[in-house]
Amino acid sequence: MNQPGRTAYRGFEYQIQVSVWLSLEFLINSLSQDGATVVVEPLEGEDLEILQRCDLDTDTSGKATGLSATMASAARYLVQIKAAGAGSWPPGALEEMLVGPKAKDKKKQSGRKWPLETLKQDARAAFLFVTDATVSPSLKPFLVDTPVFTPRPIGKHDDSDADEENNEGFPKSLRLEPDELRGRVGLVQMCPIGVVASHVDKILARKLHVPHAKREGCRKRLAARVREAMLDESKGALTAEEIRAVAREHGGLPEGPSPFVEPHNFDELRQRLNSNFVLLLLGEPGVGKTTAAERLLYEHQTRDEPFYIVKPGAPRDLRSLERETEPTLIYVEDPFGRFDPADQGHEWSIELDRLCQHVRSDIRLLITSRTSFAAPHLGPHAPNIRAHRVQFEEGRIDGRALLKEYLEKARFADSGARGWIEARASLVVEKLTRPISYSNFVGRAAKVPVKERTDERLERLASESAVVELGKELEETFKRSSPGELRGLAAVWLALAAWPYASEQARRLQQFEDDLLDIEGEVSGALGKLREHRWLRLRLDVWQMHPIYLEACLNVLKKNTAITGRVVEHLMEAHLARNDIQGLEDLLGATAGRIRVRDNMAARIREGAREILRRSAHIDKNAQSKEDCFAAALTLLAEHGQRGEHSLDALAAALCRKPGYGRKSVGLGWGFPQWLPPNWDTNTAARVNEDPDTAPIVRAFVRRGLPTLPSGYFRGASSLVDFLYGLADVSAEFDHLAITLDDFDYFEADVVAAGAIRSKTVDVEKLISRAIKLVESAEAWASAQAPVDEDSYAASDWLSEEYQRHIGPAHALIDAILDQQARMGKHDWAASRTEPVIFERFVHRVRNGGEKSVEVIRCVLSVCPGHLRAAIVEAAAVRPDAADQAIALLQSVPSHDWPRIMRRWIAYHLDDDEAERRRRTEHVRAFVMAQMAALAPYERVALTYDFLASESTRDLGEYIRAQLDDAGRSAIAALASEPGATTSLCIDLLKEIADSPGDAAERALIALACEGRPVEALIEAWLNPTGDVDRAIAALDAAACLSQTVTMRCGSLGLEHDRARVRKHALSILAAHREDECATEAILTVLKDPTASVRIFAADALAGRASSLAWMALVGMLRDNSDTSDAANHGYGWHDDEYEPEYGVAVAAAHALTALKPWPAELQKAVDEFLASAAATRTDVRRVFEGVRELHQVSEGSAQVG
Repeated sequence: MNQPGRTAYRGFEYQIQVSVWLSLEFLINSLSQDGATVVVEPLEGEDLEILQRCDLDTDTSGKATGLSATMASAARYLVQIKAAGAGSWPPGALEEMLVGPKAKDKKKQSGRKWPLETLKQDARAAFLFVTDATVSPSLKPFLVDTPVFTPRPIGKHDDSDADEENNEGFPKSLRLEPDELRGRVGLVQMCPIGVVASHVDKILARKLHVPHAKREGCRKRLAARVREAMLDESKGALTAEEIRAVAREHGGLPEGPSPFVEPHNFDELRQRLNSNFVLLLLGEPGVGKTTAAERLLYEHQTRDEPFYIVKPGAPRDLRSLERETEPTLIYVEDPFGRFDPADQGHEWSIELDRLCQHVRSDIRLLITSRTSFAAPHLGPHAPNIRAHRVQFEEGRIDGRALLKEYLEKARFADSGARGWIEARASLVVEKLTRPISYSNFVGRAAKVPVKERTDERLERLASESAVVELGKELEETFKRSSPGELRGLAAVWLALAAWPYASEQARRLQQFEDDLLDIEGEVSGALGKLREHRWLRLRLDVWQMHPIYLEACLNVLKKNTAITGRVVEHLMEAHLARNDIQGLEDLLGATAGRIRVRDNMAARIREGAREILRRSAHIDKNAQSKEDCFAAALTLLAEHGQRGEHSLDALAAALCRKPGYGRKSVGLGWGFPQWLPPNWDTNTAARVNEDPDTAPIVRAFVRRGLPTLPSGYFRGASSLVDFLYGLADVSAEFDHLAITLDDFDYFEADVVAAGAIRSKTVDVEKLISRAIKLVESAEAWASAQAPVDEDSYAASDWLSEEYQRHIGPAHALIDAILDQQARMGKHDWAASRTEPVIFERFVHRVRNGGEKSVEVIRCVLSVCPGHLRAAIVEAAAVRPDAADQAIALLQSVPSHDWPRIMRRWIAYHLDDDEAERRRRTEHVRAFVMAQMAALAPYERVALTYDFLASESTRDLGEYIRAQLDDAGRSAIAALASEPGATTSLCIDLLKEIADSPGDAAERALIALACEGRPVEALIEAWLNPTGDVDRAIAALDAAACLSQTVTMRCGSLGLEHDRARVRKHALSILAAHREDECATEAILTVLKDPTASVRIFAADALAGRASSLAWMALVGMLRDNSDTSDAANHGYGWHDDEYEPEYGVAVAAAHALTALKPWPAELQKAVDEFLASAAATRTDVRRVFEGVRELHQVSEGSAQVG
């Protein structure tokens, strides 16, 4: 369906989002110098024009007319942005962008200067084209990985066989141009709006440090700025300073901490905050605790995912902060010193101590306080906060005085250099933390020419000086080391660079000492020396070294290439002799680009890996050893092989192919990774196919269970199977894998299923039986998981994911069978089957566009089980290519399913297209009115009510309501709970609706119960423990309208329901009957419920009951220290403010006990015994009982109540 308005709007929005991305990429991410400018919609006609260090020309209205370069090193970019959504851009499209439209259309833009002319006139100009689609294969030479691309020569394209008529070959205008000019044309493809948004978010987070909570607002503000420029509503030039200002408005670019010199224990402070998530810094004024805290804040604000800093003003503010869903660091400065200790200090300590129980990796707590102020509030009532205190005693170095001292000693060529540094002393002091850094910085800054004395240059010098001392000290230490010590250093560096994990490090270092007998003990010596200087640390059995120190080690080794090379090659020889291909791959990865390995050694390693592949290919899986190196050999050749020269290397690269990203697919979203065939040229393909080792290696690859297939694929299983079958007959191997299909997850299961169905010996019926068994196994597993903590999204998500993992292989098999039958032309094959799982996967196939024929869908519907028919029609209705025809299929679906399907169809993929919405609504109205005569009266009423219940179909519901008779309109009024609406005219209709499966049945049941009609049998049927949740809740509401006996009986049935939501609703119904002993006994049955929030509801329901059974049960619940669950307690598992988890079970029980007035003596004694016991650990429970004796006057002779 052609929708030009929607297409134009999508292109406009796409241009805005890409313009924001490119502005950030050029002005912020690429570290452009000052003066770089992005012009939106320049008068030349491009979408963007970019120039670093430029002068901007404008017309009289202020609109940008062009840019003129002022520096020879600057680059000018002319940018075109176009959204296509699907398909490929042909060479002719690029031709039009460079030189304009064909002759017949040139009159429209005759005055425009086209990009190719600019490229010829300005050797520093480049042309960039960004699109969400792909480009023609003939344009692949122009593809670049990043918009900020470096011009590169592009040779002439052999297009002698190009088809001019079909737009194949190089663009005509570029064929005769020099290679250098062609190299200044860059194309960025497959950048859908979702990928663009992720690029923008990454730059906002990592470069501008905008916290997650403010990032969306920042992105929208930048988009609005670009939109204004595109509509000529403001000056069209964007600068880096303007973007930084927007970032600052949204919490980005945080100001650095005060001048600060690291105390000796700063690493410990950082580690404690990162591991325990709580840190309390204590110290008297002037010791440096505040500056240390500010440095920790700054580090959190400048992470790749910045933390949002919150400074609460009152103790009560902490309660809401514990449920933050974004990375948040809560900073409380002097909570005890700002107030009178008798005022809020005690409340701060209680709330902070409680908050310590709820911190996690993304919710952290940092507190500073004077020791004397905090001491009275860190007693036994605050054990959690007391455990995280650190006494801060380190002195503070005056960075300004230190900088002034070095400036007085330095010799400057002119007085301006000193003034340049002194004017920015705060920036320098912020960056430099050690005395040697100041000396290094001043020495470098004195040599900076006058023209280059900018803030950015000074900041860069300070940053370099801050870290140079770390590595320099290590380099100086090992500068005059003996050859043996250097060999030990080389071995340690290799182990740290190649194996950063505990078990591998320990084993490899021990192995190194065995391999290098002449340096036995020198590895230990190097380890000791590095540890002595604190360059190397052992944490959790893992050797850790800062990247700066690792780089310094590498610099030392590079200066001693002969020694380092011998160590590396000796170790590689030892691994090669052991056939340790995995170890060789790790060593090659660590040394690649750092330490040169001789060509003959690399060639020997590659040949050794190829020989292992050949040998392993002929080993049966059952006979292979634990040391099988097949996968490691494949990975080594894929990463370090000569894929353009050797067939096995090219094959290995294909079998280890990393995920590529596909085009947008309706229902799938943007860029789902898919496996793509290798882009081999003719010679490579011929070599691989003719190599006698190819087929055995491919069969071994499948036989071993696709060992090197990277994770992360979602699509492309059929393409991979086609590729494997094209190289070898792998029928037997896939038949074998199909037996253990349930051992594979997700994409791997899709591949195995697709391979098994294409086997020469495939038995379809056997595979269907296998799929049914897998479904039964998954259902049995899911049933065995009950009961589940329904407070927690984490538990629910885990259960859902695990269930999908269990049932996924069955779905993969059926999907593969359906695909294969469709390939054979049997699109309606599902209509010949009766297995429910086949129809369920047919729904999935229709939804994802695998089946588009309405006739095939109609055929399958005729035999499909009734409960799946609506799902098939709904799947077809949301497909744009089959939606109109799908409405006709509604005749095969019960009328109570019509509203849901129609609502989805009316609103699906419409955006703001009101005309299309009205057209669809009219289509639905015509269909419904044509079917009304065939519907029973109660069906017409139920259908009308469902239409009225939704905003999108309310007008249609009102139209149909007007066509109903008096009884029907009265029934609608009764369903809507209108006063006095229920009359004898509609009672029969309501009874029929209550017996129907539609959503209106719930309202009908409640309406009948309010009229006192006999509906007990239906209520009890709806309270089936495994029944529908919404119907069970409606049944409880209906029971509450009947007699107390019925309410008690039905409330007890509700407590037996499988879902916690129903059990909590039943408790709320029973809570209203405080004097009923039956209600109390029913509530007591859920005190051991697996879901904590149900137990909290039970405590609330027992509140104020005088029965001894009730208050003794509450006393017992005081020992239940569980909260609603980790997920719910952080706000993830709650949908209604009424049920926010303010307290745990024990706290809820304590509050319930205080509702009983007065307390009997036995209760007073039981509470006193509890408070005196070791079980009373929760301070919030103790706080509830504070002053309870004054509130509840207990008589001397009070006896047990009840």
